[in-house]
This record gives sequence, structure tokens and C-alpha cells, in this order.
Amino acid sequence: MKNALNILLLLFLVYLSACTNRQTIELLPELSRAESLMYDYPDSALSLLENMNPPSPSDKLQNATWSLLLVQARDKNYVKHTSDSLINVAYNYFMKQEHPNRSALVLNYEGRVNEDLGEVEKATEFYLRAADEVKKTEDYRLGYLINSNLGMIYAYRGLNEECLSAFQEAHELAKQSQDSFYIAFSFIYLARIYGNMEQWDKSISSYKQAIDISEQANDKKSLGTALSELGGIYRAIGKYEMALVCLKRVENEKLYNKRTLPQICLVLGNAYRSIKKYDSASFYLNKVLVTDNMYTKRSAYQYLYLMHKDMHNFEKAIEYNENYWQCRDSVDQINRSRMVAEIQAKYDHEKLKNEKMILELEKSQLLKSSLLILSLLLLAIVVLVYIYQRRLLTRERMIQENKVLLLEYTKQLSENDLKISRNQKRIEELSGEISNHAGWEESIKEQSSEIESLHNQNNSLQEANKSLQENIDKFTQSLQQKNCELEDYKKLTDENIRLRDREKFLCDQLMKQTTILKELRLSPKYIKTQGEWEDIIEAVDILYDNYTVRLREQFSSLTESDLQICCLIKLHLNNRTIATLTGISPASVTKRKRRMKERIKEQIGLDLDEKESLDMWLQGY
Repeated sequence: MKNALNILLLLFLVYLSACTNRQTIELLPELSRAESLMYDYPDSALSLLENMNPPSPSDKLQNATWSLLLVQARDKNYVKHTSDSLINVAYNYFMKQEHPNRSALVLNYEGRVNEDLGEVEKATEFYLRAADEVKKTEDYRLGYLINSNLGMIYAYRGLNEECLSAFQEAHELAKQSQDSFYIAFSFIYLARIYGNMEQWDKSISSYKQAIDISEQANDKKSLGTALSELGGIYRAIGKYEMALVCLKRVENEKLYNKRTLPQICLVLGNAYRSIKKYDSASFYLNKVLVTDNMYTKRSAYQYLYLMHKDMHNFEKAIEYNENYWQCRDSVDQINRSRMVAEIQAKYDHEKLKNEKMILELEKSQLLKSSLLILSLLLLAIVVLVYIYQRRLLTRERMIQENKVLLLEYTKQLSENDLKISRNQKRIEELSGEISNHAGWEESIKEQSSEIESLHNQNNSLQEANKSLQENIDKFTQSLQQKNCELEDYKKLTDENIRLRDREKFLCDQLMKQTTILKELRLSPKYIKTQGEWEDIIEAVDILYDNYTVRLREQFSSLTESDLQICCLIKLHLNNRTIATLTGISPASVTKRKRRMKERIKEQIGLDLDEKESLDMWLQGY
């Protein structure tokens, strides 16, 4: 009875192993290369992505990754987004996957694209979702970018408190990333919002910290930005000479680029205006008017208006004032502070967390219900098998000794065939592992030895089957009812096979819903926490009749880590996969198995053959 149930479970595991043995898809080499260059060399990443042949839309992973990386590369090279088609391809694919890093990246660039398209409300919502999603990862640089983008949305719309909170979060993430460029800019962002809030000492202090870090890292971009903006703060509080020192250093050391030059000229022009050096002020302020930045251009027109008003050049002052109001009207259309504030108020973080918690609970309840249903079905199967076995035993007690021997020989023949089939599948499994794991000499040696042992066992079983068949032929010749009895046994055997196939189907359905067991084979990675191990052990115990409970009761010498490896063996995972999941080398896995086999053998004696592998024994336990 026990052997029959063990055979059923073993065949189910072999079938399940065959159904779930799939390879993890890797990215194209060009995509992997572009992603590795993205943060440090975004121009090279953009060139690589634009010059490669786009992946076919039918290859959804490669196409979605290419679309996402191309949007990211363009953004880092300050290319304005004019369409959301590419980022939507990435969104439609990655938001359906369980990949928090990709999800956070997609949401961030959905925000950037919508911001460039003028959809500020959508951009704000995407940034908020990205900020939540990135907390599930350890990508601190991405977290910094997301919170910085969110902070700039708030800053441009006068939402100072929300902006300060976002920039402070960005600063903490920048420090965790240990990237000097991001740390310097996080100080710059803080300094900006402190300036908007007229907290001048904090603003100046933050800019100076940014300058120190930029000088140590020899980063001209962050240094130029910090100096030019510090000059603006000094000008705002009336320290015009100090402002000019900062700004002239930026100009003399060429610490600017095409994008930042208008802002530097604006602050220089205003500083000169404040100290009544109107020729210099006019020179720099007129250079600003060619910019596309409506905020900067508006300020330039305002300063030119004030300058010409002070010079009593009222005709020019009126002209610049009209231009100022035109720019201000455009800025007012961009600024939609009230609507952004409403979105922030509606976006309730606690509500989102509760919704996610409810979703997780629903998934958990579905899994538990499925496990319960499967357990009941398995119990029904066991009861049916038991009933048929009892009927068989009743029939055997009613026939003569020869009939008993005949059925015993037939049963032994069937069991031998099952063992031969099981051994052959194990040989094929080990042969595949040897061909896939070239270079793992110690594992290959162990697997080759096991293959040889299985071949020898099959040869012995085949010889035994020949002898059993001879005995069956001998006894059936003397039985007048042999055809009836053997036909009944055949029917019973066929019924058991149908029950076993049904069991395989039901367990396969369960495995598809048991995410944690499915991921062990599809995307194995180091199991960090005890909680993950507890979930795996709980699922294995439900599926295999309190597997670890029975091991603990029978083998008290097994440690908790031993039981973890026993569970992975029960799931038909090879040494290499077990090594990945437990964070040790394949050679160490082999040694652990050898020591466990010795301890188990000490307690059960001859039940564990010296030549029988621990994997085969545990899979049938």
C-alpha cells in the first residue's frame, strides 16, 4: 500500500518536473550593453539603441525593453519627448510582470513623457506610483531620479512643502547610492527649495556643500549649476559683489552648457542691473531672450523692464513690460497648481497600500483554497486506491496458494517495470544535467556514478523480470480461472493508472498557482529570508503529506538547513539550482548530501542502499 502511494507521488513529481523545466530568457547583447552604459555614458547608450535593428513586436520582452531603454536614453540626453508610443509599449508589457525595478523605471518615464507632452496631472500620478514601486527595490539611483522629478513638478507650481519632502527623500537615496554627482545635485535641489521658501542660510549652506562635493569629484556640470544658482541667491539678498564672483567664475571656467547658459546670463544681468551697471546688464539680459524656457525669458523681460524704467527710458520699458506679460500668460497656462494639488490630495498613499494588501490577501486566500481542494482530491484518490487494494487483498485470500503467488509475481513484475521506468527517467535527467553543466567536475563525477548505479539496478531488475515471467507462465498453466483473474487485475491496474494521471493533472494545476514553487525553477535566486523558506516548506508540506514533519520525527539529527535542502531535492532541483538558492557552491551541495546520507543511514540501516543516491531516496520518501 505504502509503496503504491510512493510510486504515484514519484511519477507525479517526474511529470511536474518535465512540465516546468523552462529556460530563463536573456536580453539581446545590444540591450544589455546599452543598459550598462545608461547612467555613466547615456550618449553611447542612445547611439547603440538607435543604430540597432528594433526587435520584432512578437518578441514582447525584447521589444518592450528596447522601447523603455530608448526612451530613457533620449531623456538622459535631453531629447524632448514628442510621443508616448514607445513608453506605452514598455508599460503594457512590464506592468503585467512581477518586476518592481522595471515597473518603477517604466512609471518614471511615463511621467517624463507626459510632462513633456504637457499632461502634468498624468505625470504627477505616474511619479507618485513610481515612488511607491521603487521602494520594493534597492535601486537608489532610480529612486533619486523619481523623487527629483516629482520635486521639480511641485517646485514649478509653488507647492513648497511637497517639493521639500520629495527633495529630502531624493537626497537620502542619493547618499545611499554613493554617487557623488547625484549627491551634489540633491544638495542643489534642496538649496533651490530653501531659496523659494526664503530660508537663505539653509539655501547657501546647501549650495556650498554641493560645490565642495563637485570640486572633490571634479564634476563641472554640478559645480557650474551650484555656483550660478548660489550667485542668484546672493543677488536676491542684496550681496551683489558675491553674486558676481560666483557667476564670473562660472563664465571664466566655462562651467556651463547650452541649456544652462541662459540662466547664468539672467542672474549675471540682474546682478549688474542691481548695482546699476546697465551696459553689462543689457548685454547679458538680451542674450537670455533667445531661450525657449518661458520661465527664464519672462524673468529677463521683467529685469529689462525694470532697468529701462530706472533709466527713464519709458518707451523701451513699456515694450519690455508688454513682452513680460505675454510670457507670464504662457507660464500661467503651464502652471496648474490647483489641479496638481488636488491630484496629490486624492492620491492617498495609505489607500493604495490598503488596496495592495487586500489584493495580496485575496491571492493568498485563493492559494489556500486551491491547496485545500487539491488536498481533498488527493485524499479521495488515496481512499480509492486503498479501496481497490483492499478488494485485491480480499480476492487474494479467497484463491489458492498458486494464485497468491501468481498475483505477487505479477505485482512484483509491475513494480519492477515502474522502477525501471523511474530509473530511466532519472538517467535521462542526470545525462541532461551533465551536458548542460560542463565544467562542474565534482558534480559530473557524482552524477556519472549515479547513472552507472541506475544502469546496474535496471539490468538486475530486467533479469528478475525474466525469472518472474517464467514463474507466471508456469503457474497460469495450472489455473482454470487464470484469464478471469488476470483480466480483473489488469482492469485494476488500468484504473490506478487513470487515477495517477488525474493526480498529475491536479497537482500540475496547483503548481501553476503556487508562485513560490514555480519561481524556484523558472528564476532561481538566493533565498535571503527565513520567511521565504517558511513559505516554501509550508507549500511542500501541503503538497507532500507533511514531508518535513515526517523527516523531523524520523531523523532528529537533520538540521533546519538540511531540511531546506531536502525540500529542494523533493522538488527535483539539481545541484546547481540548489547552490544558487542556498548561496553555496555545487561542490558544497554534494558534500552536504553525502553527510546527510550518512546520518540518515545510521538511523534506518539497510533501508538506504549504499549505491542508492540520496536524491532518489528522498524523492520517494
